[in-house]
Amino acid sequence: GGMIIEGESEWREPPITVECRVRLEDARGFNILIASDTKSSNAHWEIFSMNGSGQLTAYLPGANPNHVRSEKVITDNQWHQVAMQYASDQVTLWVDEEKVAEQTIALKPNRHIVPGGLAFGRLVKGSIGLRGAIDEVRIRKGIHPPFEAKESKVLGKWDFEDLSKLQVKA
Repeated sequence: GGMIIEGESEWREPPITVECRVRLEDARGFNILIASDTKSSNAHWEIFSMNGSGQLTAYLPGANPNHVRSEKVITDNQWHQVAMQYASDQVTLWVDEEKVAEQTIALKPNRHIVPGGLAFGRLVKGSIGLRGAIDEVRIRKGIHPPFEAKESKVLGKWDFEDLSKLQVKA
């Protein structure tokens, strides 16, 4: 099923650092970790595992190139810390404190932005979800070392073990 909450403009514009813990059961189909807005928006971004290979990938249709691909498989039914550092000129992917992909990008000029939600374990619109579990999601403004304990510039933080602790704009 996953979860969708109302989107915030600061979650869709770089520079941001997106972090989570995830356990993915297998590489059958795509596993969507986190997605902002719908795919019709040039501000859309999503972090997912690739169908068939289980490799961590990011999709940003408002950027050229629009995919950042790693060779790191995250569909081994083990917990992994996953992060995306999204700057206006570069995207870096991390798994378990290891840099697994780095791609120079160029944002499209006059990007068509369609505000939408923020989705966990699924797309904002559509049926693709996640087979496994996601926890400890954090979005911070700026480019930060992934997984650091420091709670600076937190735009949103979600702990799915105890939904009563749900925090937005901490």
